[in-house]
Formats: sequence, structure tokens, C-alpha cells
Amino acid sequence: MRSAGGTESSLPHHPMLTALCAEPGTGCADVIACALRWAERLGARVLRRDLGASSQESAAQFLTRLARRLSRAEGTFVVGIDALPPSDEPHVVRQARALRKMHASGASVIVSIVPEGSQLFEELPECSVIGPSRLLVPLSAESRDAGEREMVRLTRGIPSLVRSLAGRLDATKGTLPGAPYVDALVDLLAGSVRPTLSDEDCRVRLAMIFLGSGACDEAARVAGSTRADVFEGIRTSAPLFGVAPDLSAFACVSASDVRALRACLRRLERACALHSDVLAAAMRALVARGDYERAAALGILTECPSVCEVVVERGAEFLDRGETDLARRVLDSPACPRGEEAALLRGAVAALAGRPWDEVVVPGLSQGRGAARLLTDACGFLGGQAPLYDSSCAPMGELERALHAHAQACALMRDGRFTDALRLLAAEAGTRRPETVSGALLVVDGEMARIMTGGAPRDDAVPEGARELLSRRALRGLRGYLVMEQLAEAALGRGTGDEARAQALVSRAERSGMALVQATSLVVGSALDLREASVTRAHVRASLASSIATGVGADYLARAAGLLMGVSRYLMGGRLTLADNGRDDDLGTVCALVRSALEADAAAVSEEAVPDEVPWNALWLVAMLLSGRDELSDLVARRLPTPWRRALGEDETATGRALGRGEDERGVGVVPASREAPLRLTLLGGFSLSVRGTLVPDWKIERRNAKSLLEYLVLRHGSETKRFRLVEQVWPDCDYVRGFSRAYQATSVLRRAIAEIDPDLDPFVASRTSREISLDMGMVSCDVDEFRRVARAAVDGRDDERVLELSLRAERLYEGDLYLPTSDATGFIAGLREELRNLCADAMVAGAEAATRLGRERTAARLAREAVGIDDLREDAVVALVRALRACGRSVEADRQDEAFRSRVARASRRRGARRLVEGADVGSDPAEAAPGACDAKEGAPGEGA
Repeated sequence: MRSAGGTESSLPHHPMLTALCAEPGTGCADVIACALRWAERLGARVLRRDLGASSQESAAQFLTRLARRLSRAEGTFVVGIDALPPSDEPHVVRQARALRKMHASGASVIVSIVPEGSQLFEELPECSVIGPSRLLVPLSAESRDAGEREMVRLTRGIPSLVRSLAGRLDATKGTLPGAPYVDALVDLLAGSVRPTLSDEDCRVRLAMIFLGSGACDEAARVAGSTRADVFEGIRTSAPLFGVAPDLSAFACVSASDVRALRACLRRLERACALHSDVLAAAMRALVARGDYERAAALGILTECPSVCEVVVERGAEFLDRGETDLARRVLDSPACPRGEEAALLRGAVAALAGRPWDEVVVPGLSQGRGAARLLTDACGFLGGQAPLYDSSCAPMGELERALHAHAQACALMRDGRFTDALRLLAAEAGTRRPETVSGALLVVDGEMARIMTGGAPRDDAVPEGARELLSRRALRGLRGYLVMEQLAEAALGRGTGDEARAQALVSRAERSGMALVQATSLVVGSALDLREASVTRAHVRASLASSIATGVGADYLARAAGLLMGVSRYLMGGRLTLADNGRDDDLGTVCALVRSALEADAAAVSEEAVPDEVPWNALWLVAMLLSGRDELSDLVARRLPTPWRRALGEDETATGRALGRGEDERGVGVVPASREAPLRLTLLGGFSLSVRGTLVPDWKIERRNAKSLLEYLVLRHGSETKRFRLVEQVWPDCDYVRGFSRAYQATSVLRRAIAEIDPDLDPFVASRTSREISLDMGMVSCDVDEFRRVARAAVDGRDDERVLELSLRAERLYEGDLYLPTSDATGFIAGLREELRNLCADAMVAGAEAATRLGRERTAARLAREAVGIDDLREDAVVALVRALRACGRSVEADRQDEAFRSRVARASRRRGARRLVEGADVGSDPAEAAPGACDAKEGAPGEGA
């Protein structure tokens, strides 16, 4: 080519005709812009035109005029044509003639066109064609760099996607990119389904976008196409869809982000309307996979009748995944089909939203089967409503079976058959999904049944996740189940910090509007009133509870309320009348115990002996009566048979308080050895300082690192400490002169706070000559010393009764980890904190083993669980826990603990083995050797010795 002045330049000597044949958004426009800038810098005259909005005819006319103009012009021209539209054969011939004429006149031409317009190149054999693979950004999926691998997964090297992630990519797999990436992806997805494509190609692409990833055969079934050449064309021209070389599978980039799919659907609304059968088939395929989140994203097009049909048809499954908004939008859409299924779905949505029951039940609908009826019944059960589901029908499908199990468990618990409910739920434990509404209901049911039979609530993340799901605003109709669980914990003295919070919970539940929740809250409130000696209010609440429970057919709850009503009447001075006395069930047995206790208090002779058999279905009521500090708790505790006491092993501290106000059940005193010291420092579970029983406010000793200094001196047993050691421990950023001054300021803060309560008390001994500070430990007692003494005695003990007694005392003393002060520069406190944790675990294991030998399996399980919570890799703790659980008849939970321990040991072995490899260890060594106890776990699992 010639430059504008006729001199030679670095431009090519011969004009070029180049075509970029690729999908929209793959960088063609950028390549053309770069080429034109380069040519302009070298002195060529540049022309550029975007024909993306032009028709075939207008594009051909423009090219013809431009070719005529260039044939008469002087100078060197470089022409860039963006987005030449694919055309029919007559227009292709004209466009090719015009491009050839430009090229023949000495102009270099670069043009971009989509793959379906490639017939243009048949008329231009001299044209150089650049395909999509040469336009991609070079990235390696096998790279060692995590960021580059993630870039490949999210972009496939498509320039617009790579550019959107520049400087904003989190290499952690699974994190969602930002809005620029989503916008770029939406543009690509919308451009990949163009009106210029054939219907078959468009349908296959839509199927891939909807499904996200999967087998090409599945996409073909959804699209209704079986031609392999369609997938081959997409593989070569559209890297966005990620079709495998053997055409077996695909992985569309849209699979990485559901947000992009939702945003893209509005841009594809016209194509979706034309191919609504593809949309419906994709939704059904996603539902069959269990990918309800992606199926719900497709449901945004509620004006499409086929979408509404799928949502109504599988409405219960969508509701089970929490997609209530989708169901509501579909039901409000004019395209929503009418009929019984839609009516049932509408009732279920209303029930889950907590609407009144007359707005939920549709007149004319009789009993029948279906998951939608069961979801509605789950909400109606709390209000005492008659079920819509026909229980004589065998449940069909996984969801219907799970909801039917929930309904059965609730019915059993309403009738007071908590052990039967626990067995039923244990059988369903392997199939439940906690991330679904049905699974969350079963988890909460299990927690409720466990609490009511005297067990401890689970402390893992599964119940917490279930509670979080059921507490969502869209599921207000199911929130009563969480309230019932909280009421059960409050009745037993768990879950709430004080009586005031428990009373507040009861008051809120009384106003809930759900009959069963109201009756339960009134029973719990009556028990709380008895603890607080508010006997009149207890009687009123019990009377209301009995009336409400009788009205909804909850006979068991009405009987429990009747028991509390009789007790409160007796405590008000009335005659002792307990209507349930003599009934041959667990609640009747507890009633006999209460009657025996009250008759003994009235110096009467009991007519009936209390049997030793544990009333598991009413054990909650026994624990509730024992949980207070009132006279009633004392009377019941004295008459409690020994097997009952063992069954309440997890409530022994409460039993001990009821029995002796500071004595355990055998009368052994639990008063700390150093209680007479005027200063009492508590460091386990938090920091508190009291002077002669009066608590020193925290804010008075927060300044000057006074708490750090006091804790350090006490844990060193008050021995004389050089001031420079104090400075290194508490004020490491100071020089010694300033540090000495701060040490005296801290002691002054403590002296002042103590003197406000007792002016004659000064525990510090400081010497300016020897530069030492010490404490008079005759004036100070600390719970750490008491805990150490008791825990070591438990570990070293030989008598099982004595070991268990000491272990329980150690458990009560160890209220939490050692308080970690704001300054611990030398790590002295942190090291001691870990030592005390291990000592606590040792004491808990010793106590668990002793309790198992004594036949107190529930206490053993609780102590062993405490040890596992401290160190979940302790094999002896897991062995003790598994053995105790099996002895309690909780074999399923024992197996779960066994398997969880194996998994933890394996993970620890892999981590330690990897660390050894990094440090230069022998590659061929056994990674299991890196974890102490791992080999033992293989040779003899914790469960096998139980």
C-alpha cells in the first residue's frame, strides 16, 4: 500500500481482505478498532461503519456506494465494517462484489460477521477468515495459579468476560463475581440467541442456557432436536456453551451464576415466548435433577402459560425449597391455570404466610392426597384445625413421605407419645434434607421429642440451620414450631438467660393466635409462676390452658394443665384434687408422684407407691417441677425414685439444688475450700471480682490494664514478681521506666475499687527497694485453683462414686475457657488456658467412664460430649461417648458420632501429611502417621469397643 504522501510505510505492500467470523461479544469490535488505530498512526485514511442495525438490503447498498467512492479516491484507505448482517444469496452476491471492488481499488478491508453469515466467504475465496478460537484470550485450565483456573471457569477466554473481571476476581472457587461480570455475561447470553439463527439452533442454545450444564442428549431432548451437526456448529463457533469435543456434554458459562440467568431471561423474553415448550421442558428437567433454584429462576416469566403449568404442577416442591414468592407470582398471573391443583397451591401459600384459616381452606375441596395438602396441614395443626390430607392414602414421593412423617410425629407428640415420635423420626433421619422446609420440620420435631424425653438438644449446625429456615418471613405460618421448641427449653430452664426472658417468651406465645401454641405457652407460664410463688396467676393460666387444649382435642396437654391447676389450688390452701391420679400411663405416674409428695408434706399417708419405671413420655414434666428453687421442687425431689433420678442425669445440678441448696444428691457438700477469703476472683468463663460477696463493677477496673495485672499475679499464686516481668507481660510496648509507673497505676486502680467496699482490705504487697509486686493469697480465692484441685482428684481417683462426684463438681466449676486479658504478650495466659481445657477434658472422660460403670448412661453421655467439644480428636472421649449412647439405646446417634470422628481423623491426617510434605518429608510415607490416634482409629473404631 501507499501512504497518503505516496511514500512507502510499514503498512502491508498489498491490500488485505480479512473477515472476523465469531459470536457477538467475542472481541471483534476491539480487533477492528485496534487495527484502524494502528493504520491511522501509520498515515492511512480510516473509514469505519457499524452495520449491526442495518437490513440486508441497506447493508448491500452501503457497501456498493462505498466501493464506488473508494475506486475514485486517492490515497491509502483502511476500512472497518462491524457486524455485517448475514444475508440471503442475492444480497450476498452484491456484498461480495462490493468488498472485492474495494480490495481491488487498493483499500484494506476488515469485516466482522456472525457464523451464520459464513456463506459470504464462498463468494470471496481470497478473503482471510479468522475464527473464534483465535480471538479468545489465552488462558490455561491446567495452570497452577488458582486465579487463572477460576478465570478459565468463568470466562472461557472470551474477551468481554475477561475484561469484566480484571482486578476484581476472587480466586476462591464458589464466590460470585461482581456486577460488571454479570452485565457482560447477560450481553453474551442475549446475543447468543439471535433472530438470524435457525429455529433448531435457537432451541438448542436456549436449552443449554436454561439447563446450565449437563449431557448434550438431555439438551437435545429439551430442545426437541437430535441433529449432531447443530452441537458441532455450536462447539466450533460458540465457546460460551462449552460443548465437549466428543459432543457428550456441555457446561454453559451461565451455570456459574443464577443471577445472570435471571437478568438474561428478560432479554430473551421474545425467544422464550416463541419456544415456550423448551422453557417448560427445561424447568421439568431441572426439577427432576433437584435444582429448584435454577428452575425457580426460569419461573420469572410468569406470563408464559407453560411456566405457570409447571409451577402449579410441582408447586409443593417449590414451596418445600422456600420458593413462596415464585408460587405467589404464578398464582397472581393471568396465565395461571385454574383447577384443584392451583386452589390447593393457593391455600398452601396462604397457610405458610400465616393467613387466617378461612382464607386458606377453599370451599368444596374434600380430603385427598398430595404434598400441598400436607403443607397446609402443617400450618393448621398449630391452630388445632382438622386435616385436609386423607391419612388412609399411602404417601407418594419423597416430599409427601417426609411431610406425612412430620404429621404423624406431631400427632404422636400431641397425644404425649414422645418416645414413639422419637423412634419414628429416627427412622426418617437418613432421608431428611435440612435445607428444605420438610427436612427442617423433621429436625425441629426431633429436637422437640428429644427435649421432652429428657435428652439434651443437639449442639451442631443442623438444628440451627433448620431454625433459620423456618424463621423466614415467608414461612410465618410454621414459626409456631420454633416457639413450641423454645417453650419446652424455657420450661426446663434452658435456652433463656433468666426468668424474665422466659416470661416474655410465654407472653408473646399467648398472643400468637395458634391454639396449640397458646395452650403450651399457658402450661409453661403456669410452671414459671409456680417457681416464682405466683400461685394465683399459675392457677389462672393452667385453667385457661386446660380449656383451650380441650377445645382442640389435645387431651394430653389438658391433663398436664389439670395437674398444674390442682397443685396451684393446693398451694393456695385448697383441697388436693388431681384428676389424673391413677391413670395407667406416664402422665398418670407423674401425677402419682406429685400427689405422694404433697401428701407427705401434709403429713398424710400416701395411698399409692410411686413405681421405679421411668415415665419417659412425661419426664419433661418432672424436670420442669424440679427446675425451680421453690418448696414444690424440694418436695418432689425427695420422693423421686432412683431410676428417675438417673434418667434426669443431664439435670443433676438442678436436682442437687432442689435437694440441698448446695449439697449433691448424697448430701456431700460442694462449698469451695477457699470460700472464706475476702476477695473472690472468677476467671473461668469470664472475669469477675467480688469483695466480701459484693461484685466490683467491671468499668471500675477496666483502666490501666488492671485486670490483666491481677489475673497474672493470681495465676502465679501471688508469688513475688519482678516488675520487669510484669512490664513484659502486660505493657510490652513500654520501656521499663514507663512500665514500672504503669504497674503502680494499675495496682492503685485495684486498691481504690477494693477500698470502696472494704477500706481496710489491701491484698497487694509492693516493695520499691526490691522492685517486686506480690499478692497476699490468704485474702484471695480463685475458681481456677478450685477447678484444678477437683479435676486432678477426679482424674487420679479410683472409687467410681467419688470420681463421678468430683467430675460433676469440675463441670460446674468450668463455666468456660480461662478469661483471656487484653494483654498477654508472653503467652503465659494462653498456654495456661489450653492446659486447663485439656485438664477439663481429662476430668470429663474420667467421669463419663465412671458414670457408665455405675449405670448412669445419660450422665456419661453428657460428660463425654463435653470432652469431645473441647477436643474432637480425643479417641478416649469419643469411645466413652459412643459407649454411653449405645447404653442409652441411641445407637443411630452413636454411629453418627463414630463416623464423624473417623472423618475428623482423616482430615487431620491429610492436613498434617501435606504439611510434612511441604517441610520436606518423605513423599512415600504414610499420611495416617501424621495424626496421633489415626492408626488406632483404623484398627479399632470407637464404636467397635462400645
